[in-house]
Amino acid sequence: MFKYEVKHDQETKTLSSFMNVKMKKYPCPKCLSTFVKRHDLDRHLKYECGQAPRFQCPYCSYRAKQRQNAYSHVRSVHKKSEVYTIDIIDNKIHNAEESKAKRKYAKGERFRCSQCSRVFCNKQDLTRHLVYECGQAPRFQCPYCKYLTKQRQGVYKHIRNVHKKTEVYTFDIITSQEQDGKESMDHGIYTSCCRKKFLCPKCPSTFGYKHDLNRHLSYECGQAPRFQCPHCRYRTKQRHNVYSHVRNKHKKRDVYAVDVIKIQNVQEESKVDMKCSSGGWKKEFRCPKCPKVHQAQNTNKCRTRANDERKKIQCPNCPSAFVYEHCLSRHLKYECGQAPRFQCPYCIYRSKRRCNVYSHVRKLHKTHDVYAIDIVNNCVFKP
Repeated sequence: MFKYEVKHDQETKTLSSFMNVKMKKYPCPKCLSTFVKRHDLDRHLKYECGQAPRFQCPYCSYRAKQRQNAYSHVRSVHKKSEVYTIDIIDNKIHNAEESKAKRKYAKGERFRCSQCSRVFCNKQDLTRHLVYECGQAPRFQCPYCKYLTKQRQGVYKHIRNVHKKTEVYTFDIITSQEQDGKESMDHGIYTSCCRKKFLCPKCPSTFGYKHDLNRHLSYECGQAPRFQCPHCRYRTKQRHNVYSHVRNKHKKRDVYAVDVIKIQNVQEESKVDMKCSSGGWKKEFRCPKCPKVHQAQNTNKCRTRANDERKKIQCPNCPSAFVYEHCLSRHLKYECGQAPRFQCPYCIYRSKRRCNVYSHVRKLHKTHDVYAIDIVNNCVFKP
């Protein structure tokens, strides 16, 4: 039994060391050291890399680059001596007990029990300790042996380690109730399982809220995956899975999903084309009355043909027609039978409308001021 436990501990240490090596992703630019967290790399560059050891043992000539190593040296070599170290650069003394107290204070150990010496980070832990643990006998018992403890978690861990392949639960000897061990594994999972009450009539899925069941029936249950990755053939039934896939597999690309079913329906009803270019999928809206293609849906119907059907007011001097009366009045006053009166200030371009001159200046004379010259009235118009 003893050999088996030692072998198990060695395997656990090997696995944990392998995971730590796998997690290390911050390499030092000056040496071969790698670190799991960024602040460890910053500390290494600031105090350790390329520098002489600064923390010295007060009882011998031993030096280390970290205070913890000096503390361990004093505890193992100079036993029964005060544990502290000397910083030879800043000329300071660091005490191990003071450092421990500072760490406890930083972690939030503020709530001390008035009946014993225990300290807690959260007030609710102190309240639980006073109500169920402090000065009371163990109340939670293992159902397979005589093991007792003050917390349910201890019984659950005991059953998983000693009574393997058995049901994990505990017996409360005060209230005479049995409590399932699934509650202790993950409180969030336990509460969500208790909350699930909306059953799908077509499959065994259950949901905590009604809208989740409605979404499942509308888009997921018995249907093929409809959301596709725009960069590969990956498909799923939920959009956020596609978003995660794009962030993990197609890094530095736009994160979005393509609804395959909706695209097919829109193509049949509104004649929308989907084309995949280097920037991703793009929509093209075809006009039902002419071969013209638009990039926006609000211009799906050609405005010229739609306005042609509405034009009712005819100009008496030319074949032009207008929808509104004021458009006809402007046409008769400034355009009909007259030469172009609005000129570009930077070239010889002329037009009968000021807006055309403004567009001309914005496109051809981009770095210049936008305005037009009225050669009839000798005045300037700005947009």
